Amino acid sequence: MTDPTRIRPEVVDAYRTTEYRVAWGGRSFVLRIGVASADLRALYAETRRATALFITADNPGGARCSDAANAAAHARLHADLAALRLPFAAGEGAGTDPANPWPAEKSFLVLGIDKEAARHWGHRFGQNAIVWAGPDAVPELVLLR
Repeated sequence: MTDPTRIRPEVVDAYRTTEYRVAWGGRSFVLRIGVASADLRALYAETRRATALFITADNPGGARCSDAANAAAHARLHADLAALRLPFAAGEGAGTDPANPWPAEKSFLVLGIDKEAARHWGHRFGQNAIVWAGPDAVPELVLLR
């Protein structure tokens, strides 16, 4: 990635190795940065959408917040996404590095949102980064700081 960022390299690495877990309509799958997802491609076909945003409202700016603060932010994100009237479902971002455990973050996968709008949502909820996928169903890490 050539864009300059204020996010520490080890944090960016953690975002890149995180498993972005999705629960959609009774099935579940994992998104990984840079890896094409057949499950996401199938979801695109089913919903007639061709883009996806994976986002959390937890721990803005990468600072750990209380469970209560994260729950309140998650509820606001849920309400705001519901107002969009785009298909979305629950997800969870969970790190895979046992040397640097970070609690799983409640998240959402939103379909049919373009990259600039996705950036807006990430900024709106104070996030360092979001995960976005285009028609190729390859999730990419989009740094916001």
